[in-house]
This record gives sequence, structure tokens and C-alpha cells, in this order.
Amino acid sequence: MKIFHSICAVLATVICLASAASAAEKYFVVKVTDLTKEMKYDVLSQEDLKALENQIKEEARLWSRAETAAMKEWLTNEQYKGKAWPKGAISQRTVKTVGQPFPDESKAEDKLSKIEENEAEKIADEEEKAKKAPPKPGKDKEKGNAERDNMYAMARAIFEQKLTEVKEADTKAKAEKAGGGEAAAPAAPAAPKEGEAAKAE
Repeated sequence: MKIFHSICAVLATVICLASAASAAEKYFVVKVTDLTKEMKYDVLSQEDLKALENQIKEEARLWSRAETAAMKEWLTNEQYKGKAWPKGAISQRTVKTVGQPFPDESKAEDKLSKIEENEAEKIADEEEKAKKAPPKPGKDKEKGNAERDNMYAMARAIFEQKLTEVKEADTKAKAEKAGGGEAAAPAAPAAPKEGEAAKAE
């Protein structure tokens, strides 16, 4: 009977802890910018937000190493040889919370929908204003913009590759350092040769 009561108490504790954890879960509407400064809104749980913040923090720590490696490779690029590394092509990722967290994911999604609707209206207004604006000087500027966009895309591709390589090297170095800290097991004594064993007897 005592065992039964003990099991019930343990189960009740587990259920209470699970309920408390569930009740404490929070959902955030966030604004995220990528390497191209493109911005989007999203809904993230507290755990996912923390993971993303850690990723961005890690990228910031390794940023200069990745950029230096990318710039070195840029110098060997035949297509853009002689052109300076386009720093404006790449920006560090960011994440910012919008408003207060929500205890329910569906409420956060509702907030996200309203934000996206407002953003869509702003874009539509800007496009309408652009149509009414006097035409900008044409083909030469368009050609220059296209060339710049292609150059920026190439720079980003090189940088992303180098950032991945730097992350992998950093992870490997940490693993090796952690492994090297463990004390090596003492070597087993060598087995005596047959002749030596006989003499010992």
C-alpha cells in the first residue's frame, strides 16, 4: 500500500512539473534580418529564440575571421579581379522581439498576421508612390545596379562558405581541446618473455 501511495505521489509531482513547464512557455513575435538586410517577422518559442540568439552571437564572434578569409579569396576571383571587397554586401544577422511575449502560440500568430498585413499595406503604398514619381534615368543605371547585385551575390556566397568553414574549424578545435584535457590511462605493464618467466620460477 505504501508503495502504491509513493508511486501516486511521484506521478502527481511529475504531472505538476509538466503543467508548470507548459504554463511557463512563452512565444515571441520577432523581427529578423539576414545577411542581405532583408527583414521578416516570425513567431518563436522561448527556446527557439534563445537558440537563434546564440547562433547570431556565435556568428558575431567569428565574423572578422570569416570576413578576412573571404576577402583573401576575393582577391583571387577572376570575375571581379581588381575590385575592392564590397563590405556593403553583407550585414550581421539580427533578431529583435516585438512587443511582449504571449503565453499562447495562437495569440502570437494573430499578432504576426496583423504586423504582416500592415507591412503589406506599406509596401503597396510605396509602390503606388513610385509609379507616380517621375521616371529615373534608365538603362545605364539599371545595368550598373545589375552588376552591383551580381557582385554582392558573389561576395555573399564566398562569405557564407568561409563562415561555415570557420564555424566547423572552431567546433573541431573546441572538441580537440576538450578531449585533450582528459588524463591518459596508464599503460599496462609489458608481459614477461618466456625465458624471463622461466628464470623467475
